[in-house]
Amino acid sequence: MPSISPIVASQTITIAPHPSFAITPNYSATTTLEPSADTAFNFDPTSSSFAPAIVSNAAPVNIGQIVPQPDINIAIGEVPSSNTAGVLNAFQYKFQNFEITDPESYEPGMLVSFNGGSNNYNGNLAAVHTQNIAFAYQGLWIFVSYSESSKDLVLMQKGYIDLQDDQINNWVIGRTIYFNQDKFDTTPTTVSQQWVRSLGYCVPNTENKKRIWFDPDTTYLKLL
Repeated sequence: MPSISPIVASQTITIAPHPSFAITPNYSATTTLEPSADTAFNFDPTSSSFAPAIVSNAAPVNIGQIVPQPDINIAIGEVPSSNTAGVLNAFQYKFQNFEITDPESYEPGMLVSFNGGSNNYNGNLAAVHTQNIAFAYQGLWIFVSYSESSKDLVLMQKGYIDLQDDQINNWVIGRTIYFNQDKFDTTPTTVSQQWVRSLGYCVPNTENKKRIWFDPDTTYLKLL
């Protein structure tokens, strides 16, 4: 009768658990955002490549009819690093060929909105006041500039801005800002039938500026 005896293995195969695919995102250097009202940021979404690439650095090895496959790394591109954080300060919009009948009435830092009109946009620019309840549920903007020659209107939807002393009352570090009659204020109006709406907060700085982060809430209160 034939017999079977164990012998010492001539080859050794080590099998270790390993993921089939190793996906390694390549992150760029971390950027930080310094609150500033003077720096204009532009975000260019075409500055990064997101073309997938498969990279394999080792060739298969045949060991006793078993062919272990090498690791496969998939590169998915790079995160843009230059202005990603600064995009928070880039919510400025240009309305080209916007007709304003009284451009001398507006100055940078004013709170404005739109109402009905007959220009190319079917809307007029209007200075905000808490007496008009319609402004409570409309989009609020900060006036940046207007060119009477090109008729280009630039408004800011949200972002950092340094207000003039006569544009805000009671600036207090860290406090929420509202609008009170016709000025920014850390104390909201208390007049009946007027509206209260959070517009941002006062930003600390070492330059003695009335710096705010402007970001209007979408909700409001009407005083009875």
